[in-house]
Amino acid sequence: MKDCISIIIKELDRLEIISQLECDNTTQQQAADYLNLTTRQVRRLLNNYKSQGDMGLIPQKRGVPGNHKLKESFKKLVLELIQKHYAPTNPTFAHKKIVVIVLFSI
Repeated sequence: MKDCISIIIKELDRLEIISQLECDNTTQQQAADYLNLTTRQVRRLLNNYKSQGDMGLIPQKRGVPGNHKLKESFKKLVLELIQKHYAPTNPTFAHKKIVVIVLFSI
């Protein structure tokens, strides 16, 4: 069974341009201008494409949670505080009060 590749339109454009670049149908500068990248980034994409094929153009961090993601326990604590103390108020007021509470409890 072949591997299934999930790719978006932006990456399809990259694939088309990088494959043209590999066949010498375009220059690195033209590819960089079309993709709104620098020539250095285009060279990196080209090297990834040559070594890994289509998979080299897909970001390696896709599906990985970000570094600044809040812990689920923290989210649960904040939601409980809002529901307990500030449910009838507007969201801006609740946000200001929760920030103060959380900052002093850390």
